[in-house]
Amino acid sequence: MVDHSAHRETIATIQRALVERRQLRGSYRSPYSEKPWRVTLHPYRLCLARQAWYLIARAEGETAPRNLRVVRFRGLRLLERAAEVPDDFDLRAHLGNAWDIFRGEPSHDVEIRFAKEAAVQVTETRWHHTQKVKRHRDGSVTLQFRVDGLDEILWWLLPWTGFAEVIKPIELRQRFVEQLEEGLRMNRQAGHRECRR
Repeated sequence: MVDHSAHRETIATIQRALVERRQLRGSYRSPYSEKPWRVTLHPYRLCLARQAWYLIARAEGETAPRNLRVVRFRGLRLLERAAEVPDDFDLRAHLGNAWDIFRGEPSHDVEIRFAKEAAVQVTETRWHHTQKVKRHRDGSVTLQFRVDGLDEILWWLLPWTGFAEVIKPIELRQRFVEQLEEGLRMNRQAGHRECRR
């Protein structure tokens, strides 16, 4: 189990804001930016995706909601101002066919064949709402998905190395191979450094 206890206060503040339909203000530290983002938010939803909590919220002055990882907030506080939350907001429509939480572009039909040694484990879980399973006589299985963007499914695929063959799209296969080659390069270099010591 993932320990979320360090973020209880932040989660409780978000929950209160959602129930009372109030705005939030705080500082958000993204790994993709050097400086923290000071922001006022209109919170829409709180959701758990692959062991991490995300706040779906619209920043003041923006028109579309963002997906913000809860652990990245610092000093999040409740404001006395009412949040503007569309009554017709649909989380499923917002997420579309994202593999997890972040929608990419364009959409892709993904097909991955798993060796018989992984067939039972990979089919025990419904990984995505578009998932289809095709079983083969040799014991292997093919999983098919329709996903928006390839970043998140690539990260999901890497632990299946040695058991998974990307049939399509070619772009995913190329990125999978590149990531594996980079991992080999890094670890071979580390091994050479250890031998020299």
